[in-house]
Amino acid sequence: MNLSISSILLVIAGVGTSVTTCLQIYPSFAALSSTHVVEVIRRFSLNNTVEQEVTAVIISTVNQTFELVTIPMQTYLIITISSDQRAMQHINLTPVKAFWFNACIQFLLMANLIYWINGSFLQFSIQESLPWNDFVFGKPVWAGLVQFALPLLLFFRFHSVHIIVETYVELWLHNSHHEATENPS
Repeated sequence: MNLSISSILLVIAGVGTSVTTCLQIYPSFAALSSTHVVEVIRRFSLNNTVEQEVTAVIISTVNQTFELVTIPMQTYLIITISSDQRAMQHINLTPVKAFWFNACIQFLLMANLIYWINGSFLQFSIQESLPWNDFVFGKPVWAGLVQFALPLLLFFRFHSVHIIVETYVELWLHNSHHEATENPS
């Protein structure tokens, strides 16, 4: 399989995003596994109760873990779809496979678009305000990590949307052209 420049950029952004996600998971685990977790949370609390802060840490950890699992899977799927046209022709042979393929592609497209919009307008302020990140890394270091990582994450999401749309349109046009040549009216 020959990788295009677009696929190589997606892999590089995916690796960078995965590393960033690991850096985001680490403070959560450190805060939760600290023997002084209650004191840490009280010290850095955002005027919430300890239970609310612990819940926020757990939700953040689950979200980042989910993202860490899905990024490599999504990258592999997008590269496979965009580079192997024979596989796509086999998927379109049966209506059931074509339906599930279309549903998965549309889900990936919408999820990446929503993540991109979320990252563009909300993510920076959210990442800046998480107290356990400041506890583990320190405020200046964490701010630098966010400044470096957020553009990479946004590029990954936007580029994923771009490749999915490009592949979907190409596949749709190929199928429309193929149906038109088979069934001339």
